[in-house]
Amino acid sequence: YGHGVPQVLRLMNGGDFDKSCPTLDGLLESSHGNSARIIEGLYWAALTRPPRPSEKQKMATFVAKSSKGAKTYGDIFWVLLNSGEFILNH
Repeated sequence: YGHGVPQVLRLMNGGDFDKSCPTLDGLLESSHGNSARIIEGLYWAALTRPPRPSEKQKMATFVAKSSKGAKTYGDIFWVLLNSGEFILNH
């Protein structure tokens, strides 16, 4: 897929991580429930950098307030993959 509208539409409407995602599954298994490690791993996997302190805090707050369990981390990963930083840099 090329850049532009088709790529953006595919990312926006391509589904989420309700099913198996090897990257997410591996992070969940190896982190033993440590949300800070999972969040950092998601940033490394999607953006090839650690989260900034403000990003880490926002994501930790989101995880703490969520009642969706592991799906919460899939939502975070999906947000990162749909971010301008990911789309423009990767």
